[in-house]
Amino acid sequence: MITARDQLLTELLRNNRTVITARIQDDGPLAGLHVRIRESAHMLALNLPRPLTNLRIHRTYAKEIRTLEARHPLPSAADAHVACQNEPIKLGTQMQPAGAPWVGTAGSAVSWLDDANQRRFGVLTNWHVAATSRYQAGDALHQPDDTQPKFAELYDAVAPNPDVNCYIDAALCDSLINGFHTISDEIIGLGTIQNPPRDATTGDDATKSGRTTGTTQGVCIETGVTVRVGYDSFEALFTDQDVYQSVDDDFSAAGDSGSLILSYPDLAPLSLLFAGGAGLTVGNPRRYLEAFRNLEWLW
Repeated sequence: MITARDQLLTELLRNNRTVITARIQDDGPLAGLHVRIRESAHMLALNLPRPLTNLRIHRTYAKEIRTLEARHPLPSAADAHVACQNEPIKLGTQMQPAGAPWVGTAGSAVSWLDDANQRRFGVLTNWHVAATSRYQAGDALHQPDDTQPKFAELYDAVAPNPDVNCYIDAALCDSLINGFHTISDEIIGLGTIQNPPRDATTGDDATKSGRTTGTTQGVCIETGVTVRVGYDSFEALFTDQDVYQSVDDDFSAAGDSGSLILSYPDLAPLSLLFAGGAGLTVGNPRRYLEAFRNLEWLW
């Protein structure tokens, strides 16, 4: 359920199209309203909801944040993450819907409840990787691309909606093909999940394994962020999101969408990577993912 604070931050972004992200910090020397603003909008005044007008405002300027969907021609990639695998397929690998002009990452092995209240098993990734408006339940997904046999079928997805607050951009893909599950619970370069999921906190060391940048390390720099994310034909506002930054090279790039972000080095699920820009990576918090068909992590 959306909180009063989230409603205020959403109102702020809806009333100020130059604002990319917003969050409120309650204490410390940087207490106040933190906003990222498009680089071209330095001198514009903010239209603030009344309850926010007494907060100290901290501004930074950045480029837009967009979904990290890789379209042809594809960016360079980490070799192990784009190789064709024999079953059982390790996750953190490239995947592609049949006939799609894009690829993304098959992030993690999960289970969920179907309409008959039975457990199904398969892959968690993003809606904008496995579904979009072009695909429906039962459509084929391939690894690493659609020149290879299908390794999963789209089961269900949560699409971003430009008219309401969004929490996740997620898809569940059933890996039961011809009576056998095609995937492993192992993630390339990381192994298996080692600890139960937990909420990310500011300062957490993090890691992910994705199609383009491979296995990288970063740090959670913000939680509880309302963020404007650009899709091909619309923008959506995501509430209460986690934001990460690299500690060395880029933490993520186009094609890494769908990667599972884990704590490091203890490997507990934190977030599902779906967007980025200006050196930042945005993830859907694990608690919202778990509410999607009673999702459970395989570890």
